[in-house]
Amino acid sequence: MWPTCAIVVIWDSSGGLWDHVPPPKLDSQGAGPRVPMLVISPFARKGYISHVQMDDVSILRFIQENFGLAPLNARARSFPG
Repeated sequence: MWPTCAIVVIWDSSGGLWDHVPPPKLDSQGAGPRVPMLVISPFARKGYISHVQMDDVSILRFIQENFGLAPLNARARSFPG
């Protein structure tokens, strides 16, 4: 399965107390504290570090688009793909 695999690892309990950047306001839920994320895949660029602002919804959006699924909620529908 490796040639078509994407493994996403996130830490979603950082507490945000260490972060020097306040989270941006996206909507009523806000973005919350930044958390690290790893994507392990043959499609990932080796050694690449992205500085693009993302949201946990980006993982959901990735799954929706790759498997042709309908959005689960308004935030998943409106998040940029």
